[in-house]
Parts: sequence; C-alpha cells; structure tokens
Amino acid sequence: MSEDKHLFDTFLLVLGGLVGLALIVLVVAQWLSSSDNDAMSQDEAAVARLQERIRPVGQVSVAGGDATPTATPSSDATEESANADTPTEVAERSGAEEPAAEESSAISAVNGQEIYNQACVVCHGAGIAGAPKLGDNANWAPRIAQGVDTMYGHAIKGFQGSAGMMPPKGGRTDLSDDAIKAAVDYMAENSQ
Repeated sequence: MSEDKHLFDTFLLVLGGLVGLALIVLVVAQWLSSSDNDAMSQDEAAVARLQERIRPVGQVSVAGGDATPTATPSSDATEESANADTPTEVAERSGAEEPAAEESSAISAVNGQEIYNQACVVCHGAGIAGAPKLGDNANWAPRIAQGVDTMYGHAIKGFQGSAGMMPPKGGRTDLSDDAIKAAVDYMAENSQ
C-alpha cells in the first residue's frame, strides 16, 4: 500500500511540475506576443509590408460580372461611392428610363463560339468521356435528331449515356443556361 501511495505522490508531483511549466511558457509567450504587436502597430512600414504580404493575389471573375480589379478603398473613395448616383437616379435626371430586362439581356447576349472555346472545347475538342467532337457529323446526327430541347436538357442538367457522360453545364455551373444553350447551338450548327 505504501508503494502505491509513493507512486501516486510522485505522479502528482510530476503532473504539478508539468502544469507549472506550461503556465510559465504561456505567460512568457503572451508577454512576447504583446510586445511584438505593440512594436508592429507603431511601425507604419511594417504594417504596410504586412498588408502587402496578405493582400489577395487575384480575383474570381464570373461571366456577366465586372472583371475590373478592385482596389482597397481609401476613406475618400468610400465617401465618393456612398454619394454616387445610382443608375436609376442618373436615368431620372436625364429623362431616360432604365433598360428593360429583355433589352439588358439582349445587350449581354452570349456568343456560342466564345462559350465553346472557354468551356466546351476541353471535352468536345478531343472527344473526352464520349463527348462528340465539334464537326463530327456521324456522332452529332443522332443527338440533333433528338431535338434541341433534349440537347439543352442534357447539357444543362447533365447526362449519363452508354458512350460516356456529360456533367451538368460541362462542369461550369457558373455559366447561365442561355450561355450553355448558345454553345449547344454553335456545336450543333457546326456539326451538321
């Protein structure tokens, strides 16, 4: 029994020493961290270097969105943007109406060839996963015979067939249904 008590006492002593050591390390780390932060916040050059190191290296551009690079707004730029006129206010002052939804969609009409070159050429250019190659009349004829609505549905929703598979929107879910339809039209017209 005394051996057990001695072992237990030794265990508690070692455990207490480890907890004490951990607390000392924690206090020293906290002290060092706070002194580094104070020095960093007082050195404007160091802050500028830090901000340069952590700034984004790029941005995601989605079809139909504004692809201009964004800059970090200064306080003046923020005030200017807060006071900027909305398109509606500009239209009201000029007496013009806002373009209707149909007009704006016609303005940003998609080009099937561009969509094909951006998204579809990877599979339909090489025939990957059973994709019919652009201009391959023999492979496109049965698909075209099914009708344009079926081709649109397969391209937009995806399709698993005996020859291969088509992921929804060719894996480019960021594209609109109209963009996919334009690409299907382009491929079908150039494969008859």
